[in-house]
Amino acid sequence: LGHIEKQREEGSFQNLRSLQKILEAIRFEKMFQSPPKPGKNVKTLGVRDFNAIMQKDEAETDDPWKELEGLVGLEQIKKVITEIISNAKVRVKKHEIGIEKEAPCYHMMFSGNPGTGKTMVARILGRLFKHVGVLSRGQLVEVTRENMVGRYIGHTVPMVIDCINRAMGSVLFIDEAYSLY
Repeated sequence: LGHIEKQREEGSFQNLRSLQKILEAIRFEKMFQSPPKPGKNVKTLGVRDFNAIMQKDEAETDDPWKELEGLVGLEQIKKVITEIISNAKVRVKKHEIGIEKEAPCYHMMFSGNPGTGKTMVARILGRLFKHVGVLSRGQLVEVTRENMVGRYIGHTVPMVIDCINRAMGSVLFIDEAYSLY
């Protein structure tokens, strides 16, 4: 419940959608903690699974590098993220001493099958960007098409502006962004 209250305060709680994301995170975490045995259903979740992910989320590690290294597999992604963060550190320093006029801005697209950790990597990346000084808050603000597109003419612009304002200083993660096309 503390996690949901935190999301409400930040303005990122989306009712059922947020709860679905919490359950997906629990399933993802369970899958990587102990790979499923043949014939065992990974979708079965217990109270211990729910409590473990909520405690982990509330006691978020102070070192996002350790969390990134703790992910099983994803070696190529870890290498790319290391390069991006190194580049970001240099750009932040250049901006601080006045060599570069504008602060660094990164736009990325995460693609892959459901359950492959795209949201988790984006969350860690946001914390890494905060750690090196690119972002002021570093949280992940997750939105979908429903949060950005209005039903009537003139409703879309205020909705998009609201999503952007909530994400200032953080990572704006547009889930299933292809649906906006």
